[in-house]
Amino acid sequence: MGKDTGSLRVTVLDKPGPCTGPLEATDIDANQVTLKWAPPKSDGGEPVSNYVLEKRIKGTDEWLPVSSFLSSPTATVKNLEEGKPYEFRVMAENAQGRGEPLQTISPVTPKLPFEPPSACNQPAVEEVTADSVALSWQPPRNNGGSPVTGYIVEKRAKGDKSWSKASVTPVSSTNFTAKNLPEGKEFEFRVTPVNKAGPGEPSEPTDAVKVQAPQTAPRILSDFATKDVTAAAGEEFKLRIPFEGSPPENVECFHGATAVPVERFEIREETSEVVIVCKKAVKADEGKYTVTLKNRAGRDSIEPKVNIVDKPAMPEGPLEVSKIGPDSCTLTWRPPKDDGGAPVENYVVEKQDPRTGEWVPLSKFVRKPEYEAFGLDEGKPVKFRVRAENLHGLSEPLELETAVTPKLAFQPPGAPEGLDVTGVDESSVSLSWKKPRSDGGNKVQGYVVEYKEPSSNKWKKANDFPVKGNKMTVPGLDKNTKYEFRVRAKNDAGLGEPSAATKPVETKSKISPPGNPGTPAVTKTGKNFAELEWTKPLNEGGGRLTGFKVEKRKKNGDWETAATVPGSASDALIDGLDEDEEYEFRVTALNASGEGDPSPPSLPTKIEDRKAGASPEFLSRLQAATGAVGGSATFTCRIDGKPPPEVRWFKNGIELRPSARAQISSDGEVATLTLNDLSESDAGEITCELANKAGRECTSARLNVQRPPKLERAVPDQSGDVGDGVKFKVFFSGNGPLKLGLKKGSKDLSESPNVKLQEFDDYVVVQIKDLQREDAGDYKLELANESGSTAAPFSLKVKAKPSAAGGPLQASDVTKNACKLSWKPPRDDGGSKVTHYVVERKEKDKENWLTVASFCKDTSVDVQGLVENSEYSFRVFAVNENGSSEPLETTGPIVAKMPFDKPQAPGEPEAEEVGADFVSLSWSRPVSDGGGKITGYYVEKREAGASDAAWTRVNFVPIHNTTCNIPNLIEDKDYEFRVFAENEAGLSQPSGASRKVTVKDPKAQSLPQFTTQLKRQQVNEGKRAEFEVQLNGSPPFDVVWSKGVRELAPSGKYDIGKEGDRYYLVVNNCSIDDADEYSVRVSNRAGRAPARPPT
Repeated sequence: MGKDTGSLRVTVLDKPGPCTGPLEATDIDANQVTLKWAPPKSDGGEPVSNYVLEKRIKGTDEWLPVSSFLSSPTATVKNLEEGKPYEFRVMAENAQGRGEPLQTISPVTPKLPFEPPSACNQPAVEEVTADSVALSWQPPRNNGGSPVTGYIVEKRAKGDKSWSKASVTPVSSTNFTAKNLPEGKEFEFRVTPVNKAGPGEPSEPTDAVKVQAPQTAPRILSDFATKDVTAAAGEEFKLRIPFEGSPPENVECFHGATAVPVERFEIREETSEVVIVCKKAVKADEGKYTVTLKNRAGRDSIEPKVNIVDKPAMPEGPLEVSKIGPDSCTLTWRPPKDDGGAPVENYVVEKQDPRTGEWVPLSKFVRKPEYEAFGLDEGKPVKFRVRAENLHGLSEPLELETAVTPKLAFQPPGAPEGLDVTGVDESSVSLSWKKPRSDGGNKVQGYVVEYKEPSSNKWKKANDFPVKGNKMTVPGLDKNTKYEFRVRAKNDAGLGEPSAATKPVETKSKISPPGNPGTPAVTKTGKNFAELEWTKPLNEGGGRLTGFKVEKRKKNGDWETAATVPGSASDALIDGLDEDEEYEFRVTALNASGEGDPSPPSLPTKIEDRKAGASPEFLSRLQAATGAVGGSATFTCRIDGKPPPEVRWFKNGIELRPSARAQISSDGEVATLTLNDLSESDAGEITCELANKAGRECTSARLNVQRPPKLERAVPDQSGDVGDGVKFKVFFSGNGPLKLGLKKGSKDLSESPNVKLQEFDDYVVVQIKDLQREDAGDYKLELANESGSTAAPFSLKVKAKPSAAGGPLQASDVTKNACKLSWKPPRDDGGSKVTHYVVERKEKDKENWLTVASFCKDTSVDVQGLVENSEYSFRVFAVNENGSSEPLETTGPIVAKMPFDKPQAPGEPEAEEVGADFVSLSWSRPVSDGGGKITGYYVEKREAGASDAAWTRVNFVPIHNTTCNIPNLIEDKDYEFRVFAENEAGLSQPSGASRKVTVKDPKAQSLPQFTTQLKRQQVNEGKRAEFEVQLNGSPPFDVVWSKGVRELAPSGKYDIGKEGDRYYLVVNNCSIDDADEYSVRVSNRAGRAPARPPT
């Protein structure tokens, strides 16, 4: 048959051999490793279809599958735990099964190929607002070998130990603003850099940062700040400095160039003002202060002025004593150097009682720094002291160093002599007297006349002020009444003994002593006689002349009576004269009331017998004559001589000729010159010359032309204090004697007991005593003589304090810290313009008044700085140059509060709209606005559920409507809100808290959430496996199913779908190849939710 030969290949099929090693890691990361190996040398006769890779943590026994479907000899193992050592093995697989495993030689540890970055520097705070803090920082110096991918910003509240994230995710830049921080809290912040290796070390934390509105420079509200403070010494005073802007970090207060002492001054920093309190004011605290508020954003200053009012300082010494008398003395001192901030109104003079040592007031109202103390005990030492007084009290006393003893250095004068009644009429008696023999060692200043009725023992003074001369007429007596009179002399020691009293004198119709007769003329002389002639007096005193008394005297001798002749005679023969002696003669008229004034004396006449052929001689020489301007003057002389002499007249050496103005006559015995129509230029020397063959003789006399009075200067206006007097001089030119008169308006005051007018050579002294307010006005002093008259007008101002300001003292525009006071001017300004007003206030239950305004010009003032709800009294003083008036006070207490109440609480706020970071609120107006217009609303917030959480203010500027949008809230947090209403009286009580409001965007999607998880499935080959999950969240969802790392799509093998909220995956006709890890990934716009793999 045959045979054939053939060859065949026999393949023995088996599992593949182990993979070719080594199994090594070619790339290691933090949570994954890439492994690499070589295919097995023997594939077991069939191609290697895949590799199976397994892992285990070193030290454990169970190998866990990584992947059963690796088609190439490399794989990346993910989801490893960083830092843990892993062992891996790999097995090749063909249709016959799996080969032996190839295992890593040593464990592989997943880790990054680089280090975390180093720490950043301390972050800088760039800006702070009411709910945020802006930070910035520098990148780390060392990024650890991998770029920094971001920064973790953390915060920690002051006092907490743990840190929390300020940002949800790492920040990519080097600046970040932490928002939604609670206002008023303090936080620290730190930054941690992150790279692929993870977070590095955190930075140093910032200093504690207070979350508050951005810092601005403090600005002093000068309109409301204290600018002028007047405080009493020993009392507290405050400087209130309100400000706006950020609070000051430093407050400086300087008095001049020196910081105020902390032991007496306290600086209080409050929410919106700084209050500087001086606990106890002293005088040295007076002056200008500089208060400076500082913070890092800037500064502002103000310079308030402080006036410290106090009692005045002690009067300036020494206290001097003068004019010491038996019961009086005069004290003088100087005003105090420091008046205590208020004018010295008066001085208090006291004397010490030598028996008890107590000080007794002499006067509590001494206006000038001098005082005459009366009522002292003669011979008893006494001490004095003086204190100055102002509105705020009495000074320390200035005391006399040594006691003074009241006594006289001389004695009162003796009694006057020769008191005589010289005239009587129906209401007055005229007296004359001679000075006392002894003046007591001190000049007699004047005389006081006293009188009484014969039936009375009580003597009355006729004159309040001593009369200078030795004559006086006592006026104001009752008609037909008898009186006795006596007179006493006065010197500095007082009144002396009285003179002997007159006999009773009855007042009756006026018969006064006659006037003086004309100058007697010697008509003839003989060996021892002379013949006289005279003219009768023009005034006979209202009665019949009873006679004439003729007196003679030799040259430089005394007058003596030569003869008395009847009242009808006008000549007399006087014998018994000494030959060749010169005599003067005078004549005095007599009537029932007594002697009148004597005539002017005759010219000296030589007693001799005349012989024939005698040279000219003047038997009586010329006498000076006076005439008024426009009037006439006559010169007469008696002449003798044989033959009769020729008569010539001269004026100032110029011969006068007869004319209408110069009338000249001579009868051989009498030569006469009459000058008419006199003018002031006519004044001069008049000479009469006699001449005959036997000789020549002349005589001269002065012609005085009486000029009318004329004021030399205007009389200045006069002023004096109430109770005092004024005394001044009025200078004039002209000749006296003058007739003086003083008028106020049309009223003649010349005879007033308070008015005294005295004439001197070229001035008149005017004295007005005991001034009263009604004495003020316009006056006129009248001066007149025979040539004319003039008047000197002047005004008299009587100085006094003003009367109290006109009431009522009304308070208006009262608020919680201010009010307005108004009043009327005083009815009487005290004779001086009211310069200003002093306003003071006093709190209820306090004793001291504090000055509100020390120099208020108007009759109203705005009072600031009151304390809300405190009760105050106010008073006002009117001030002129003479002092302060009595105070005008408010009739009742003034309460510092608004004229209306605070509003009631608004309605509970409701959330109208809620967003991801905001809430819009609305509320209803209060039921009552308290009576004042609502100026706005303030909203506060806090986290809900924490009853002890602090409320924080949302708005710092009032909201004028009843809605508010609140931004910058933290999403998913719960909040509560409340509202305050405000008017000028203040804030209302808060409204009720709103219901809890969750900050969440109503349109925001929530993350998908699995309500059921994938379950492990085990099925027989050829059957189907079904996976399903149920979801909760905001659709639509993006659902992705995966097998291992491969995403699945709907096909004949895989059914993918949903039913309601159930999502499923069906694996059809399962085989060994379908065994694997299945997972589902679900996402929506809010994010992704991973599913767990089957277990």
